[in-house]
Amino acid sequence: MTLPKVSIIIPNYNHAHFLDERINSVLNQTFQDFEVILLDDCSTDDSLKILDKYKSHPKVSHYKVNKHNSGSVFRQWVKGIKLSKGEYIWIAESDDVAHPEFLEETLNFILDKKDFGLVFTKSTIIDEKGNETGGEFKPHNKDSEFKISGPDLVSEYLVKSMVIANASSVLFKAESFKFIDFNKLIGFKNTGDRYSYIQIGLNSTIYFLDRSLNYYRSHNSNTTKKNILNKSIYKDRLRIVDDLIKHFSKNASASLNLKEFYVKHLFIFYKVNSLVVNQKVLGKLLKYSYLNFSIYLKFSFLNILSSVFKRHLPHRIRKYYKEMIKREFEIKI
Repeated sequence: MTLPKVSIIIPNYNHAHFLDERINSVLNQTFQDFEVILLDDCSTDDSLKILDKYKSHPKVSHYKVNKHNSGSVFRQWVKGIKLSKGEYIWIAESDDVAHPEFLEETLNFILDKKDFGLVFTKSTIIDEKGNETGGEFKPHNKDSEFKISGPDLVSEYLVKSMVIANASSVLFKAESFKFIDFNKLIGFKNTGDRYSYIQIGLNSTIYFLDRSLNYYRSHNSNTTKKNILNKSIYKDRLRIVDDLIKHFSKNASASLNLKEFYVKHLFIFYKVNSLVVNQKVLGKLLKYSYLNFSIYLKFSFLNILSSVFKRHLPHRIRKYYKEMIKREFEIKI
């Protein structure tokens, strides 16, 4: 039996309105050596009516429907990855759309790149009806040969900033998932994609292809938007910091970027995370010399104050810490 070159995972939850367009944009790729893995996370809309139309399609190798919602799209990622047989993996989120040449162009681009872990493209932003909004996601001032590899660049472009704005724009080398701890991945609500990119970038090379081959759909039920509003995304970002502290501690530029990322999110982290979680992270930042003992004590006290005042820190306290941070770290928050 010949294995497919690419495994395309479509993890869906309540995106019935977008599914036909999404699936057809996958099936109509100019490169056709692929399998499709359809996953549904116990949708409550008409998703199954749409998905049922495609379950017998010759390109569909698996169609799995959860009886109970898993609570995390990254559990679906892991399920799809374990079912996949391809040399490459494309996680095509169910509300986005692909350019017909997405696979052909990305595969041609990485043919001679032996160190490749993943490649991502520019994304054109579309609205709920599929109309282009005029916006796009791309790394600023970077060309088609832009690379990310090692702690310096990973910390600059995947921690301090985030240049991969949409998972649908990414083609993974299947082998690169060996660098990812699936037990950690399934614990993320929103930033599991970021966690994955970081681990891959630390162990291989990430490439940027400067072509708009993905269409990111902006709509009110978008998962990232919801998680920003309910603040759960920031809990995941603190987990990213916690995971990288030890790893970045021996690299000056990487540790500086991680420290800046933490400090810039300071008030938000304290709003949405428990005293115990924050204190654990602060302890590790002290242990690995990201913070001196004086700053550690001041941040620990802020942690306690935030727990006491919940989301309503008095203005004078916020002002004191903002001035202290600007003075000590040359960071404005």
